[in-house]
Amino acid sequence: MARERFRSLDVLRGATIFAMTLCAAIGWHSDLPAWMFHCQVPPPDYAFHPEVRGITWVDMVFPFFLFTMGAVLPFSLGRKRERGVPEGSILQGLAKRWLVLAGFSLVLGHAELVDGLGLGGWAEAGVDLALWGCLFLALVRGRRKWLSWLGWGGCALILLALHRWGGMDLDFRHKDIIIWLLAHASLLAGLVWLLTAGKPRIRALVWLLVVAMKLLGWSFPQYLIVVLTGTFVGDWLRRPFPGNPERTGLRALLALLAVGVQLWGLYTRHVTADGLITLALAAGFLWADPRDRSTLSRIGMLGFALLLAGIAFDPVDGGIAKDDCNLSYLLVTGGQACLALYGLLAAELRMPLSRNLEMTGQNPMVAYTACWFVVYPLLQACGVMDWYGRLAAGNPALGILQGVVLTLATMALTCLCTRWKLFWKS
Repeated sequence: MARERFRSLDVLRGATIFAMTLCAAIGWHSDLPAWMFHCQVPPPDYAFHPEVRGITWVDMVFPFFLFTMGAVLPFSLGRKRERGVPEGSILQGLAKRWLVLAGFSLVLGHAELVDGLGLGGWAEAGVDLALWGCLFLALVRGRRKWLSWLGWGGCALILLALHRWGGMDLDFRHKDIIIWLLAHASLLAGLVWLLTAGKPRIRALVWLLVVAMKLLGWSFPQYLIVVLTGTFVGDWLRRPFPGNPERTGLRALLALLAVGVQLWGLYTRHVTADGLITLALAAGFLWADPRDRSTLSRIGMLGFALLLAGIAFDPVDGGIAKDDCNLSYLLVTGGQACLALYGLLAAELRMPLSRNLEMTGQNPMVAYTACWFVVYPLLQACGVMDWYGRLAAGNPALGILQGVVLTLATMALTCLCTRWKLFWKS
């Protein structure tokens, strides 16, 4: 029987948000190694170096989030179609979602400017908390639309007040780039899925068209490569899922090893060795159960195919890079996401998965904002962050501990919201 929800998808999204918060919250001046940061933003200056090639675990975060967003689309849109929701209403929902995410992005982009206004202490924390409270009203799911309008109005009034009396620059250029890209990718991928539902070959042609556009230098729709990959996986998961745990143990280990190998081979630039090891792991994956044609097996094979294609494009692209992201990066991280999900699905057949990561993944927008609008401002206003920053300077262990504490506090707040069924629209 087909399933309408897989905990593994929520856990993968929760783990992605955990990593996203952790990488931003660790002590940047704690003498941590370069592989703890974006590959192109290494210590000691943490400046952007576009000539650097390779990826770290931090560079996997955004495409993993895109992949999970794509994998969920067939569930959300498919259920609407099955309930007989008119196509026009579904399209209206996609447009509304884009508008909400775009507005969310603009509020977050301007919120980043609050730190530079010189408010300091509890005044700055109060502004952050007030903005988060207004976003809460604007985005929380429910039938009382007037609360949503009240929330958006509150955000607008706070930003206008900061502009009038604090000198904040109001400009559409100030936006959270991650949410902005998510908004566009979600809209485009939703339209593609609606047009190609039940027609995987046509969607594969669309995927190849986006790849060709990327090769020709048109970067606007490039992230659709990862999101559409997720939609294929989501379609497969909505079909009957036999799930034989006896077959998956060794294959899951090989899949997860392939994810990790990229963080060695592509970061250290041992690309040939990385390709050979990945090819051997793919061969082992096929050898472990050559007759398996299940949904789970297809996800794993897709992951290995994308990994090998991405590694092959590494020299063509002059080395894998997140910014400006190239085809090698999009293929490799898409393959890693498939294989990571394979490992989680295999684990889900055998054992319970982390409930805390699952609840975090079910409420991604709360998790995305809770650290920098609630947890960090309160600690900063109390003087804890300045004191701890001085203590952790040059100390890698304390630098990591800072990130872990902030991330766990963020997860705790997110899990409370999920437990109380206070979900934000995403």
